[in-house]
Amino acid sequence: MRAILTVTALFLIAALVWALHAPLASYGAASRIATPDADAQALSRELRRAGSGATLALRWGVAQDAPRRRAYCARLLALAGDRNGDRVLLLLLREHGGAELDTVGALAETFLLSVWAQRGGPPDAVRERALRSDADPAVGMAGLSSLLEKYPAWSAGYAQRARLSLRRGDALDARRCALLALAVEPANFEAMVALGQANLMLDSPTQALTCLDQAVRVNPRLKHSLQKEVHDILKALDRERARRRLERRKEMPAV
Repeated sequence: MRAILTVTALFLIAALVWALHAPLASYGAASRIATPDADAQALSRELRRAGSGATLALRWGVAQDAPRRRAYCARLLALAGDRNGDRVLLLLLREHGGAELDTVGALAETFLLSVWAQRGGPPDAVRERALRSDADPAVGMAGLSSLLEKYPAWSAGYAQRARLSLRRGDALDARRCALLALAVEPANFEAMVALGQANLMLDSPTQALTCLDQAVRVNPRLKHSLQKEVHDILKALDRERARRRLERRKEMPAV
């Protein structure tokens, strides 16, 4: 009887140690992930393998004052399906995206794009090929069309198709795909930019400017790369105002 109790006690202790090991190890990984000498990729893989056992550690990480640690932990939460991870990354992007050389803003931008690329999409190898299909828009469009039928909640796929449609001059399809991308991920700033460019091609400069303004509000880092687009929109608005003035003069009765 005593032997049975001893074995049972040892089994329970081993089970308790095993149950606590993943959460405790996850806290250690989350605390080290953004330190200068850390292997962030290896620690990220370790935390992803821990699954739900890492959730509390990651939530602890996003609540800290260290922005880089918050970014890494928020990305892993977002990849695990916790939308709070997206919220933290978007907050970091708005807070740190104003300065072009701010590494935290760049990290948050990269992590958001990484999350949206993976969420709702195909397996890694297939996804990477589809999102790098810029060399031949026709081939890329065919592949994306097939994938989006299988993965209709893939925001990054719709955004990529919108970009390819713009390159082909198909503004209507670009606008449709950008709107589908935003229906899945309302903060997808790449889709907002594509929607703005499509609206400009469709001779709707006011709507185009609204889209680009919203994209910059979400991701302030875009203000540096969108200067040409904004310049083109302002020129289009000037032309539209001039056209309206001419129409009003034509409508005025002759004296």
